[in-house]
Amino acid sequence: MMRLLCKIFLSCSQSTLPDMLAQPWDSPALRQWMSLLVRLLEKPVPDALQPADADSVTEALPWKCKKWAAHILHKMLQRYGNPKYARDDTQVRLARYVLEQFAGRCLQACLATLSLKGQGHLCSPRVENMCFNYLSEALGHSSLYRAI
Repeated sequence: MMRLLCKIFLSCSQSTLPDMLAQPWDSPALRQWMSLLVRLLEKPVPDALQPADADSVTEALPWKCKKWAAHILHKMLQRYGNPKYARDDTQVRLARYVLEQFAGRCLQACLATLSLKGQGHLCSPRVENMCFNYLSEALGHSSLYRAI
């Protein structure tokens, strides 16, 4: 169910954000979605759902959910978190809001996910790739660069 919700959210926000999300200072909807996505990425995979071998990790449902969550976080930072690409004052305000309110926590979640392999846990290569994409995008922002 979570994977389907993530896919729907991505398709609804791919080109533009709906009004209730584009002005998060008026509605808590964006904050709630971003918190859910970060929690989904941070949530440990239960041992019962963890695949036995590294080859089948990409097929495990929890890792598919994490892949979509990381994909959305990356796209949110890329599309809506950069004031340089904003076309009007509302988009500049949204970009600053995304950077100030969410980007740091998303960065921490991505770094924690990338550290799983070093701790001896399994991690989907696609989730790692999406987290590296987020890090690559974060390097373009001075506040996130300092955090890394």
